[in-house]
Amino acid sequence: MAGIFGRIKQKLSRAGSKMEKYQEAITFAEAGESEYAMETMAEQREEQEPTKLLVMGRESTFSKEIIDYALEMAQRVGNPTQLWKTYAVLGELCEAEGRSDDARGAYDDAISVIKKIADGLKNRPFKETLLGSQQVKDIRQK
Repeated sequence: MAGIFGRIKQKLSRAGSKMEKYQEAITFAEAGESEYAMETMAEQREEQEPTKLLVMGRESTFSKEIIDYALEMAQRVGNPTQLWKTYAVLGELCEAEGRSDDARGAYDDAISVIKKIADGLKNRPFKETLLGSQQVKDIRQK
């Protein structure tokens, strides 16, 4: 019986490592750095579909409730790229509503998540590419 649990633990450990690599590749792809993303993906032997989040609504714009739901789901499924992008959208919504303090808080939350992602990147050029991407620069300027 102990052998089964050991194998399960081993498989879970490898799956976690693979998911970290896929998340790293997604981060670069979404930041417009497809070459780095492809290099990261090339390191993987097996293909595995990362957890993604799709939020749909009838409204033409996202409401605070929908964004809060998206934030909660991104946290629950462990998708930091989706999380920082959703914080950025929340900041834009708050700006549009004239709530500059709330907007600043949302942008700060986005930057905090981006920094955590960057801190977890072992490849220095990847880290610099993420932090220097136009999307990240735009959020920092708000």
